[in-house]
Amino acid sequence: MKELAELINKNGIERTIFNNELKPFQAYNLAKATGIEAVDRFQLILEIFARRASTTEAKLQIQLARLRYELARAKERVKLAKMGEQPGFMGLGAYKVDVYYETVKRQIHSIQDKLRRIRKKRRLHRARRLELGFPLSTLAGYTNAGKSIPHHELVLALTSSDSGLIPIGRIFQNHSKSEIYQHGAYEYIKASDIHVLCFNENLKLNWVKPTALIRHKAPSVLYKVVTGTGREALTTGHHSLFTFKNGVIVPTPVKDLKIGDRIAIPKRLPESQILVKEINIINYLKDRDYGLYIGNVKKLLNEALIRLGKKRTLEILGVKRVNWKKDVLVTRLFRFLELMQRANIHFNPAELWIACKTHRETMLPGVVPVTKELMRLLGYFTSEGGYDLNRVVFSNKDPRLQEDIINLCLKVFRLKPCQSSRQLRILFTSKPLRVLFEHILGLHGGSENKNVPSLIWQMPLSHIAEFLRGYFSGDAGESSIEGRMIEATTKSRCLAVELVYLLLFFGIVSSKRMKVVKESTYWRIFIHSNDLEKFVNYIGFIQEEKNSLIRKYINERRILSKRDTFSVKEIIPLLKELYKRDKRAGLMCAAYWRRKNIGRQRIHRLLRIFDREETCKGLRCLIDSDIFWDKISVIKKVKNEDTYVYDFDINPTQNFIGGTGGVFLHNSTLFNALAEEAVPVDPSLFTTISTTTRAVDVFGKKVLLTDTVGFIDRLPLTLIEAFHSTLEETIFSDLILLVVDVSEPHDDVGRKVNCCLDTIQKIGASGIPIITALNKIDLLSEGELQHEEELLKGVAPNRVPVSALYKTNIDLLKQGMAQHFRNYVQAMFSVPITDESMSFLSWLFSRADIRDIKYEGDSVKVVFESVPWFADKVKGRVEQFSGIFNT
Repeated sequence: MKELAELINKNGIERTIFNNELKPFQAYNLAKATGIEAVDRFQLILEIFARRASTTEAKLQIQLARLRYELARAKERVKLAKMGEQPGFMGLGAYKVDVYYETVKRQIHSIQDKLRRIRKKRRLHRARRLELGFPLSTLAGYTNAGKSIPHHELVLALTSSDSGLIPIGRIFQNHSKSEIYQHGAYEYIKASDIHVLCFNENLKLNWVKPTALIRHKAPSVLYKVVTGTGREALTTGHHSLFTFKNGVIVPTPVKDLKIGDRIAIPKRLPESQILVKEINIINYLKDRDYGLYIGNVKKLLNEALIRLGKKRTLEILGVKRVNWKKDVLVTRLFRFLELMQRANIHFNPAELWIACKTHRETMLPGVVPVTKELMRLLGYFTSEGGYDLNRVVFSNKDPRLQEDIINLCLKVFRLKPCQSSRQLRILFTSKPLRVLFEHILGLHGGSENKNVPSLIWQMPLSHIAEFLRGYFSGDAGESSIEGRMIEATTKSRCLAVELVYLLLFFGIVSSKRMKVVKESTYWRIFIHSNDLEKFVNYIGFIQEEKNSLIRKYINERRILSKRDTFSVKEIIPLLKELYKRDKRAGLMCAAYWRRKNIGRQRIHRLLRIFDREETCKGLRCLIDSDIFWDKISVIKKVKNEDTYVYDFDINPTQNFIGGTGGVFLHNSTLFNALAEEAVPVDPSLFTTISTTTRAVDVFGKKVLLTDTVGFIDRLPLTLIEAFHSTLEETIFSDLILLVVDVSEPHDDVGRKVNCCLDTIQKIGASGIPIITALNKIDLLSEGELQHEEELLKGVAPNRVPVSALYKTNIDLLKQGMAQHFRNYVQAMFSVPITDESMSFLSWLFSRADIRDIKYEGDSVKVVFESVPWFADKVKGRVEQFSGIFNT
């Protein structure tokens, strides 16, 4: 106990957790010896359940289990509490034993009454589902038996330490200082400060916080997908991209895609929710000052002198003496910050300035406001700027732009340029300015290393527009207007990718192409004719003659986009909504059906004419979406050299933007794969505390599938009793799907299968047929899977290997389910056509599988399939209508 207490004090541990059930006196003695709360296995499980509970029933069940746990220990714990306050026990010594005991019992009775009413409602729902005549199937398994991109793949993200296009592996490393959770083959972290972009149910983009960042071992082969606009994504073969088929957006594994398929990429990016309004240079330089000095600190140094004394102040400043009578004092920045911290002095950095020791006239303010002028100046630098020793150099031959650069530097930094022997160069000799540009804003020199400033992703749209205006205007004449497009060229691949993303903030879907000239690689960015008007209205050139040339082209030609189109074959189901409303729309749609593609603008025109009431919501949602459908031009396999692949878990949308130029990536589970629905997924324990039921189509037969609470080892009896209403779904089901994470070590797999089978027996569901779904086979080789199946042969019944993530063998699993539902009977009846019989047919359509229906004169003939008892019920109703029934 002494060693444990020393370990706790040394590491600052807040409480101890034991993987066994502790008796009250044991918990009391441990808490008394260590000085912190002692938690046993049951309390930990309850705490995890409480965090995951979202419904009223789940919260009541957890509260009931907690009170029952307390009731069994009440008398002894009250006695111990009187002997001395127990950490974490909330001082129950104030209660008398009998009073506390009776209080807990009353609370238990109150919760039981509430649960009784909820269970009554659940039984009514279950009876209603039984009345439908559909088989009931339950999804059960050990908790969290439930794609990815490589380390260097770019993701558009905002974090507390970084923003912009960040390699997903670097995000994981930067946040791995927090606790890394392990579950099977997966490792994940919870990072609350990350924001990524995804589209919602209305197909609009917004910034969201992922619930987790996941990584697992990488396969040896990855797939590289390149689109017609130059977007690139590198993923595993089973990772899904979004495609558009038969009027529905569906995730499709990369290995199933082919050249010519259209995948979803962003059409417009929303403005960041976290905006930067100023740059605190002093705060950025607190870890390294790059030899810079700080000025206008006389009052602050005098205050430190009073608080610390002259000797201590001089020691911290690293000098022997200071001329305190000087009007202006300067000192090294890092020493000044240390002095302020030691003296506990708070200061306003906006009142100070940063300078070089020898060139104080090149000083910068301690805080630089982020203005449109600053962003345009950064755009000029990114286009044709660089560094030369302690000088920042702007190169441009246009006199108007040279004058604008000089005026901007005077306005933003109060800096005047130095004279240059070459008329093309404007020099600013200022070490603080170079530190600001290179080390704070992250702007690199050299044509092959160019990039955008790191803070631009947290700027308002007006500031981003000014940066792009400066870049395209100052690109030394390289930004040209040729034919029907604007072209910009750079040697930096990084800059080309970032510019493609930045243009998306204004709905401009540009193209990126590589060009090799004399062994030098260039990257060309094209803004096409359909986006020229957006470019002129939102961004434009400084040179007004270029803007006039674009406006003239727009006015002279009627531009209809041939790029922003949909495949007519895939959009027909949505166009039929319009056809049903107006026959004239049908004639126009029929004309379009003979084409391969139809543009977004043409569909907008159809909706304006024929859907003024805005009833075609599906079509309008698609046309007004933030998604652009880009054709795949290249799919190829590449060798993977990374150890891990990574993925975000984002509830409930399960998509995010990644890759070069931006591609929507997707993630799923077995329940979602069977139900073809997006129910929230989380790698944490006990995601499912309450049940979820959905109708699943199993080869033409409707089956109700219920997802239940996950099982665990040594599940306490109190918990089983508390969650009885949830587990009842398993008892009344016709089939149990037992989900097993087969990627875990075999000993763990066997233990968890036995745990699940024991729990099923405890709750009284041992006579129900079981199919074992061996999930996550995508993480195993064929040999490892065969070996694992061989070892589980005598343990797990009716094994079916599947991958919920990539929907592998889902049809095989459905075949196994169908075999257990073969007791369906096919029946035929005919009834006379009356109002009552038509009402009966409407009732039957919602409760059985109708195979055929024919209207013959004054009667209707129906063929249907259902379970035997439901067919008997239908027979009785048919006889009431004087009809004929046959099986």
